[in-house]
Amino acid sequence: MRKIFHWFEAFFTIIGGVIGLGVLAIPYALKNIGLTPGTLLILVVAILMIFLNILFAEIIIFTKKDECIIAYAKRYLGNWAKKLEFFSILFGYSGSLLAYTLAVAVFIRGVLSLDESFFWPIVLVFTMVSVLILVSGFNGLGKLEFLLAVLMVGLFLFIFERSYPYAETVRNNWSNIFLPYGVVFFAFTGEATIPIAVKILGEEKKKIKNVIIWAYVVVILMTLLFFFSAIRVGGEQIGPDPFIAMSEKMGEEILFVGSFLGLLAVVTSHWAIASYLKKILISDLNFKPNPSLLLVALTPLVFILLGASNFVHIIGAVGVVAGTIDALIILTIYQKIFSQKKNKTFFFSKKVTLIFVWALFGLLFLAAISSILSLKVV
Repeated sequence: MRKIFHWFEAFFTIIGGVIGLGVLAIPYALKNIGLTPGTLLILVVAILMIFLNILFAEIIIFTKKDECIIAYAKRYLGNWAKKLEFFSILFGYSGSLLAYTLAVAVFIRGVLSLDESFFWPIVLVFTMVSVLILVSGFNGLGKLEFLLAVLMVGLFLFIFERSYPYAETVRNNWSNIFLPYGVVFFAFTGEATIPIAVKILGEEKKKIKNVIIWAYVVVILMTLLFFFSAIRVGGEQIGPDPFIAMSEKMGEEILFVGSFLGLLAVVTSHWAIASYLKKILISDLNFKPNPSLLLVALTPLVFILLGASNFVHIIGAVGVVAGTIDALIILTIYQKIFSQKKNKTFFFSKKVTLIFVWALFGLLFLAAISSILSLKVV
């Protein structure tokens, strides 16, 4: 019974870590390429992420130490990889905090039906609350993330069932299929949850492959259901808060419930990442607690003052830059470990795996270049 409990705990840990702002941003990010190209992009990126996370799990199990990706980069590739991965985490987490802050304003306005004049009061109040949370060291985020994952799955099923009478035909545009690559990559990023899930499984850690696959199957299904519902109901009117356009046909309850759950998901993710970034600044850069707190809290405000306004564009940039760096570091570590004959793989044939590693390396690189050359992410 305990083994089954640990399996489901690891299972929901991954689901809770993946379903969030990125999934909610997918309809807006993909509205310009349409239903069929959008579905294909979701499936390709999600399947690649499943494969990537299984490879990361192999690295964790092989190393037999509970470390973060920065430590793995240094251990197997050297200081250059540690510095590159450290930059990736700082860029990715700072960008995520900025995106979450902007998203909070969007979802609060959706819940309370407020206009844009309330943007700065919302942002400033949220920043002050976040500072208090960081000072107090709130420890209830894990349980709240689990509850939110269950609620979001229920919401997506409810919306899909209710959206049928309002669905309309959506045009496809294949010419820019890689344009929203960064947003989709961000939406399915889950490597931060893999060390936690492996630790939860304990002696049954080799079951992590099945846990990852089934967790992502649920995430993919929920994402596709939400994407189908939102884009077929809201169409080209879909905005950063997809529930606003959907509510015009489906009723105000969709706007309130959807925006409220989106707000909770964003807030908990923001606090979790802010806490982790503060910890990195203190432990790796030798910052004192108060300066690190101010830096984490005020960085989003600085970028907003400099003109940042669209959280979907920001998570797209984070997905392209930080997401691709993380993926390539994981692939390079894996290739270095398991290209040696004495090291045996756990989940796949070594020959087949290394072929897929290089294929994945090339696809990630080409997709990132394509997205960057498009000059904007969505």
